[in-house]
Amino acid sequence: MEVGSDMVFFPEALEAVFQGEIGGFWRTGRLSVAGWDESGKGALLSADFEAPAGTSLLLSVHLTGRDSMNLMGHLEWCRPAPEQGFYELYFVFDNLTASDRERMRTFRQDRPESLAAAAHEKRRFLRVDKSLDVEYQVYSNNVWAQGKGQMETLDIGGGGVKLRTSQALESNNFIYLNIPMGKQETFYSMGKVVWVRPLDNNHFEVGIKFVDLPQGEQDRVIRFVQAELLERV
Repeated sequence: MEVGSDMVFFPEALEAVFQGEIGGFWRTGRLSVAGWDESGKGALLSADFEAPAGTSLLLSVHLTGRDSMNLMGHLEWCRPAPEQGFYELYFVFDNLTASDRERMRTFRQDRPESLAAAAHEKRRFLRVDKSLDVEYQVYSNNVWAQGKGQMETLDIGGGGVKLRTSQALESNNFIYLNIPMGKQETFYSMGKVVWVRPLDNNHFEVGIKFVDLPQGEQDRVIRFVQAELLERV
């Protein structure tokens, strides 16, 4: 249970929000990222909980300002930390994209806010009509619903997605989305139900706003939308 020689430790640990099934229960909470490998293999985490090797987690790591990134992966090992009541966990990245590797390689904690923020804000409102099969899990009454369901997208953009579903969701429900984006790429996001509209006796149209979407992930959606629109010109 050793840390690799290419581990880059941060002067100050990065804050992150995690989600995952631990001890038979779906949990969400906060932990710290002490550093990550330059090679892009994994990261060293610090948390106030213990979890077995193989546990899958979704991390939303805060970088600077409003910039953050989502990382999927699993735990390779967990051991007690020097601080009482804390644990060190080695988190191995699953399917890390080339763009994420580059962001991690060039990351600096004192990086200024992007000067292109205004242009990005305009681009995020582009939407495209696209049918995609979506897996989802709903958070309601302080509990994540057991199991997953299927939805179909009607359109998608950098700010959110419109879905068609047979489940009667409620406004302000939180929902975890797993959206395929072609070429074996998958987009994961938390969302919030903004509105629900009945289509017929068995289906509903649902408007979902992405919640705390990292800049890099929003860029992926925008690039996907732009590519789809260009193909139709």
